[in-house]
Amino acid sequence: MSQWYLLDAPIMGYRHDKSAQRVLRLTRYRTPPTDTKCYGSLYQLNSVIETKSLAK
Repeated sequence: MSQWYLLDAPIMGYRHDKSAQRVLRLTRYRTPPTDTKCYGSLYQLNSVIETKSLAK
């Protein structure tokens, strides 16, 4: 099982909604380097594990 952490990156197939807090399962794909020396990452939504409504 992987460690949980906050992610500040775009996720394919997911749009953030400020009225809810969600735990997501993502698939990470490595992208080949283009202008840099390092590989990048592309994230795609696999499933929503948990949703919690936030009070307004």
